Amino acid sequence: MDSHPLQSAQEALRLLDDIASNQGATFTAYEKFLGIELNPYNVVFLKTIPIAFIMQFVLFYPTWYFVPSLTTNRRGLAWVATFYCACFMFSLSLLEIGQLRCTIFDYLGLDSTSLGLPPSATVFSHWMPALHQWAMQLGSSANGQQATFVLCKLGDVLRWFIAQPLFSLAPLKPVLTASPDRPFFWGGGGRLLVSFENYPRDSMTASLICGYFIGYALGDQVLSYAHYRDQVGILTGDIHHAMYSIITLSMCRVGALSIFAVIAGMSECSTVFLCWGYMFPKLKSDFWFSVFFFGARIFFNFVGVHELAFNVGPAGGAAYIYAISFVMHSFWFSKFVRIQMYKARKRAKEQLEQTQKQQEDGSKALSSSGSTETSGQFKSSDAPVIQLRASAEKKRQ
Repeated sequence: MDSHPLQSAQEALRLLDDIASNQGATFTAYEKFLGIELNPYNVVFLKTIPIAFIMQFVLFYPTWYFVPSLTTNRRGLAWVATFYCACFMFSLSLLEIGQLRCTIFDYLGLDSTSLGLPPSATVFSHWMPALHQWAMQLGSSANGQQATFVLCKLGDVLRWFIAQPLFSLAPLKPVLTASPDRPFFWGGGGRLLVSFENYPRDSMTASLICGYFIGYALGDQVLSYAHYRDQVGILTGDIHHAMYSIITLSMCRVGALSIFAVIAGMSECSTVFLCWGYMFPKLKSDFWFSVFFFGARIFFNFVGVHELAFNVGPAGGAAYIYAISFVMHSFWFSKFVRIQMYKARKRAKEQLEQTQKQQEDGSKALSSSGSTETSGQFKSSDAPVIQLRASAEKKRQ
């Protein structure tokens, strides 16, 4: 006898309830502060802000003390706090970028399904099995004896590294926002270089990055008004810090700090070279700055905008935010390129003028030496005549 549909539905609900109870599933309702849910990750984000604010002064003044040249180099002094912020954000973002997925394996048919491998297969386990096996065993034993603390930790780090989703050969997750009526790379499910399928996500690393950024923005404003206000413009100082602080808080409210952290954190690699060049002008490198600026703030930013706009779905307006950021970075880079081209033309013109001047000086030197030699030849040819006249005068006498 078939059971009643209502009874079947009740049994299904009861089964789901039992499964949730057995797994200890709980639903915690967190309090909110300024619209921010006070979960453990957001609490770390909020606590990091005042700590990072204090750290700006702890880092700024000792640096000024040990690098006295910054007293006269006020422009370099204005980039000290930014230098430490860029180093902090970029370093931690390296821990976050491993959650991205590489799309090249799917496009080339090198994913685990196409190769007949288990879903847990990675780049290391398939193409570098010896390295993978060594990393998996590192720290478990060493020459038959108990491994040292250093080897254990090194093994843990290597195993964590090779297990990052960035190196996974598992097939990419389907794009939920894709539409078959749209072009493949324009909303039809096509991904560019990387996939953001694991974002947004809860991450302590992202909370630290974003909290430190807001603390830096507040501290840098105080330091600028105290020491280097003439080096900071309203657009690049007040408006920039206020705008990005509001954006970060907005991303926190929608649980998308990880997206801000991975894109903004990677973008700071070029800022490290920029700050270093201002702080120590003799070590300035426009080449490396331009390489990292283009790679991080233009290319990677564009890939991120594409993913957020078509493949990730709503994430607090992150796609629009980074689209504007991409336009600004492109404008700044084009301006930087024009300046470098102007400097190159100026150097070429100066070298040409210097070469022409050297050639003219050389020609003058040759002409003057030639005239001197010619006059010397006339004198030597007149010498016998003079001697004859002298002898004739002696005979007359």
